[in-house]
Amino acid sequence: MSIEEILQFIFEDMDLKILDNMTPKYQCDCTRDKVERVFMSIGEKDLTELYNENKTEELKCHFCNTSYKFTNEQIGEILKKSGSKN
Repeated sequence: MSIEEILQFIFEDMDLKILDNMTPKYQCDCTRDKVERVFMSIGEKDLTELYNENKTEELKCHFCNTSYKFTNEQIGEILKKSGSKN
């Protein structure tokens, strides 16, 4: 049974008119900026601990599995930004 036939069956008492067909598409709207805000949300203390580890950190989007890497220098910049917002 096609989708159209299923809809006709379900809505048999109604005058069903299909106006358009579209194909569903998975699309994640994650960005590096959004992931950076995740770093900022962990708090200044924890962010400082990450910075003091002096290594590159990697965060992955749980929806699309895109990997975002942040160098220690970038973490320091995020730390500065998070400190200026408080």
